[in-house]
Amino acid sequence: MDLNRILPITLAVVSVSLVIGIAALFWQQARTQYLTLAAGDSHGESYILDSALKTVVERHYPGIRINLVETGGTVENLAMLGQGRAQLATAQADILPGPTARIVAALYDDAFQLMVSKDSPAQRLTDLRGKRIALARSGGQFQSFLRVAEHFGLHEPDFDFTGSSDAAADQAFLNGQADAIFRVRALGNPSIQQLVHTSNVRFLPIEHAVAMKIKHPAFNPALIPEGAYLGNPPVPDRDLPTVAVHRTLLALDSAKPMRYEP
Repeated sequence: MDLNRILPITLAVVSVSLVIGIAALFWQQARTQYLTLAAGDSHGESYILDSALKTVVERHYPGIRINLVETGGTVENLAMLGQGRAQLATAQADILPGPTARIVAALYDDAFQLMVSKDSPAQRLTDLRGKRIALARSGGQFQSFLRVAEHFGLHEPDFDFTGSSDAAADQAFLNGQADAIFRVRALGNPSIQQLVHTSNVRFLPIEHAVAMKIKHPAFNPALIPEGAYLGNPPVPDRDLPTVAVHRTLLALDSAKPMRYEP
């Protein structure tokens, strides 16, 4: 994902959606309304986009103030929304929100990205049975991985997961303590880019996206294009099929402003 290209378009669409969909909830008095937005990791695309959204909204609508909160990702974001600790949240579309959440806008697409070392004999996900996967056993990425694995007849006990966070999982993979690493991130993600440039990484295809969509409607077929992360030699070395899901902006249907400024 080219953030420089997509940011202006996304911000325009989301800003309009935000003002129409959320201002009706919060713009009821001529006093400043404070909202909390659970935004994910501060180095991730959703946090970066949310930060830009905060700037645009506050510049044009001074009666709204948005407090960005760094979190562990989709699952924590949805928990905060469901508990009323946040009025806004970003989340992967394949992770079901609670009954009080409603979608304001689709921000961009996240792609499922599965990588192994260049000398690994693995050619597809099923070759990773019994292997070490650099992936925290929590959060939306973990749930997405299990859904894909289950399509191929594999389950959580078939893998050895390592890493308590994305950063720890990245380090485990770089140190050779994991055979593969899985991410649900926008194409061109900086942390994946860093993995490509600091280690011999090879991407594996994730096939059957159309078939998986039968059970998981949020799944969409997608491609990781040849050379998406490096041009010479190209990484990946060919167009690879994968799954993509929308990254969405959600609002608490019964949201109340945190406080009023007198």
